[in-house]
Amino acid sequence: SISHNLLYSPAKALYTGSALWIADRDNGLLGKTNQGISAIVPNSPDAIGTGDIIANGQDWWMVSGDALNHFSEGNWTILSANNQTLPVGFTQGGPLIIDKSGDLWAGSDGGGLLKKTGEQFSLLREGLLTPAFDDPQAYRASGLAVDDVNNLWISNSGARSGLVVRNPDGISKAFTIPFIYSGYAVAQIIIDDINQKWIVSPN
Repeated sequence: SISHNLLYSPAKALYTGSALWIADRDNGLLGKTNQGISAIVPNSPDAIGTGDIIANGQDWWMVSGDALNHFSEGNWTILSANNQTLPVGFTQGGPLIIDKSGDLWAGSDGGGLLKKTGEQFSLLREGLLTPAFDDPQAYRASGLAVDDVNNLWISNSGARSGLVVRNPDGISKAFTIPFIYSGYAVAQIIIDDINQKWIVSPN
């Protein structure tokens, strides 16, 4: 019998030469050699995607839970607060967009709005977003769109002012949607050819 902290829920095993390969339901592929047991981690995203994916030639971005995954030059890089590459507080990522100046924006279901300029990340909440009416600690940016003059439009789900625009100079303005919609829930934004904003209300 074999015991190891990585062996949590083994399903199948296979010998090849002197190595034992183990498929574990929780920890993936494990390899056992004379040196011990180790996890085989592929060059891949952190987890299954939970939000948008942006593919721009050989440069890809994807959201998975509390992490951003970046694919460049054939390799994936995992960015998260756990490995100190993202600001603490970015959680449950969702929408992604790159604006006309090349800045990357990532919305979240409670952690605010993440901005990447160059190699620097910042997390925007107060002063841009309004907290959800049912959870004053939750700053939800659930939809993102950029118009022709590089204004960033944000669905501020759960807030009574459900639509926010941030100008390229950093000045923002919030709008109250003038009719009743369930739970103040807003999501994806699409901007059409005549600059109208269409916003999904999922409830």
